[in-house]
Order: sequence, then C-alpha cells, then structure tokens
Amino acid sequence: AEGDPEARFEDVWKGVVEMGLATIAVPEAAGGGGGSTLDQAVALEACAAELVAGPLLGPAVAAGVLARAGHADGMAALAGGSVVTLALDGVDGTVLLDAPSAAQALVRGGTGWVLAEASSLALTSSTGLDMSRRAGLVTGPVAGDAVATDDATVRRLTVTLAAAEAAGVARWCLRTAVAYAGVREQFGRKIGSFQAVKHLCAEMLETAEAVTAAAWDAAAAADAQGERADEQWSFACDVAEVTCFDGAVEVAKTCIQVLGGIGFTFEHDAHLYLRRALSLRAAFARPD
Repeated sequence: AEGDPEARFEDVWKGVVEMGLATIAVPEAAGGGGGSTLDQAVALEACAAELVAGPLLGPAVAAGVLARAGHADGMAALAGGSVVTLALDGVDGTVLLDAPSAAQALVRGGTGWVLAEASSLALTSSTGLDMSRRAGLVTGPVAGDAVATDDATVRRLTVTLAAAEAAGVARWCLRTAVAYAGVREQFGRKIGSFQAVKHLCAEMLETAEAVTAAAWDAAAAADAQGERADEQWSFACDVAEVTCFDGAVEVAKTCIQVLGGIGFTFEHDAHLYLRRALSLRAAFARPD
C-alpha cells in the first residue's frame, strides 16, 4: 500500500470493528465496550506495538469525544462499523485522518466542533511519512451536526491516546534492539557485550519506561473525578506531550543504530516504526 494514496486497509478495519478496538471507551448501551480511557489506551499501545495499519487512532479519539458528549448517532455509526475519525489543524489547513476511509469526521467548524459527513468535505488524500496510515487535506467549508465538546477535551483525548501509541512503538523498538544485540556477533562476540551497545540499550530502556509512565499517567487521569480532575488531566497531558513523542522517536532511531546495516533497509520493519513515531510527533506534539 506504500504508494497508494487511496489505500483503505479495509481488512484491518474489519478486524478492528469485530474486536471493538476503537469503541472500548464507548458505553455498552451505545454498542461499545463500556471501558475506561485507560482500557482504550492499553489496547492502542498493544496495536501500535504490532503496527496495526489503517484507521484506529482517529476513530478511538472520535469515539471518546462522542461518548463524553453523549452524541448517540455518532457512537452508533462507529459501533456499526463506519469509520468516524478526527480532523486536526495542520500547517497548511485542516488535516483529516484516515481520509480515504472516513465516512464521518469530527471537525472544528467556525462555531465549534461538528460531526460532518466526509462526502461533504473537499478532500485531497495523500500518502505520508507513515506508510501504514492515510490522511487528507480539507480545503472547503465545514458544516455538520454540532457536538457538545470543546477544544480542551478534544486536545487532551488526542494527546492521551496518541501517547499510548508512542509507548507501543517505543516498546517494540526496545524489544527488537535488545533481542538483536543478544544474537548478532561481531569480532567473535555478541554485540550486546560491548559497552557502547549496552549503554544504547540501557538508554532505550530508560526512555521507553519514561514514555510508558507518562502515557499511563495521562490515561489514568482521563476519567478521574473530583474538583481538580481536569487540571490534573491537563497537566498529565502536558507531561505526556513533551515526553512521549520525542521519546518514541529517539528510541526508534536508537533501535536502527543497534540493528546496524539491516536496520537501514526496507526489508526490516524498523523504518516503519520510526515513520510512525515521527508521524505521531509531527501531528500531536507542539514544540512549545
């Protein structure tokens, strides 16, 4: 699918729907799993570690927003198998995640968030750095059914679930590099016995643990109750934003360094994980 801007990853999405992976945090009465945001984050971490392709993060964020807003029609569409995804503000305009597959999209309109029909949006799909996903640029006006949410809630949910994916990427890269260092021989010795490689692997572990802890903290705070719950969730998301996305990129780059020559080839999956990490950072991390 690497060169196909219209790739829909339909077989993967069918499996996602059958397992209910994108609607774990949607109430059971609305066709979801009735779980927490933390439950959803755990599933996304596991899927990112296996580099599950196609729509998943966008629909999971949309499901969380719609569930909090009590938007019955949107939740029903997701539970029924439609790709309901999310649009983000990008450098060149509004970027719609999963553009070729999307049936509906949660988009920031002129007066607030709306659930728009994808067919009503002027879209240009394209391939991107992450070969396992697609996105498109929205170039026309936006109109749709109002969703009772705000920018802060959408931002927090997006960062929380994207951070979980970053944790999954970091975990795979750490596991892959350590396993390779334990079998690859150079100068008659396993490369993992060399101090330079030991240090790289130790630094990867430290960073991966930090990424996982920050992602977990944001997800655990998402459904907390109490007077300062929103403040705590906001702070946890800020920590995750500055920890998880840069961290996942660094671990992915170090994984390729430990792998050496094979890590720089298209034959190894390492570059796909680096692409996912870079894509997550570009989409969800604000430099400030």
